[in-house]
Amino acid sequence: MVALLFGKELRQSAPETRLFCLSTIEIHERLWVKRRKELRQTTDARAVEPLVTALQDENEDVRYTAAEALGKIGDARAVKPLTAALQDGEVRRAAAEAIGKIRDAQAESPS
Repeated sequence: MVALLFGKELRQSAPETRLFCLSTIEIHERLWVKRRKELRQTTDARAVEPLVTALQDENEDVRYTAAEALGKIGDARAVKPLTAALQDGEVRRAAAEAIGKIRDAQAESPS
């Protein structure tokens, strides 16, 4: 649907349809901003698996935020998927920083 929203189809649709579509996008963006803030603050290890899955999302912002959140959580299970995410040019920086944070946390924890 989003692909259609900025294309010819939206420009040719009725004004009320355009308004509805644009309002829907605005609501979605507001929800995403709120959810992104929550994800960036989580330290719950139960979020690791869903966040690892999110590293494969089609949306760059979702992948980037997932990498950031995984770094914040600091769980070693995320290292391999984050290493794979280093190949994603849009997410590379967040993935590298996350791996560094996880490694730092491992170095600081008592054996």
